[in-house]
Amino acid sequence: MCNNLKDKSAKYEVTAAFLQNKSNALKNDYCPVIAHSAYYSCYQLMFFIFKKKMKKTDTDLEIELQNFKKTYPHQKAGRHIILANLVGDYINKIDTNDYNDFSKITLLRKLRVKADYFDEPFTYQDSSNAIMYESLVLPILKKYS
Repeated sequence: MCNNLKDKSAKYEVTAAFLQNKSNALKNDYCPVIAHSAYYSCYQLMFFIFKKKMKKTDTDLEIELQNFKKTYPHQKAGRHIILANLVGDYINKIDTNDYNDFSKITLLRKLRVKADYFDEPFTYQDSSNAIMYESLVLPILKKYS
């Protein structure tokens, strides 16, 4: 299964770059999809690192999520945030400089949420920012995968 995660990541990465080029030519038509694809190119590799390199399971992630909710009952968090925190901690223990670039995953996730869930414009600049954050985060994730 883990190789499928790497394959999906690569497909999302290619899709984001392809659509960014098309979006510029087609007046923003694909901007929300770009942020979605850029984020998921990173998410799939985070999940790969969690499972393959950190030797964790879906159950481990669920336990971490439940522990977080018990410890911080007033803070909203889901699997994506917990996974990013766990992978971030893993990277930070190895190289703090890599962690600094990886931490841009938070900004990329916010753009993906805006693109997917909010009834507001998502511009070419937003999609360009998503590509920029992906270009910082993805090489770090590839390094650790």
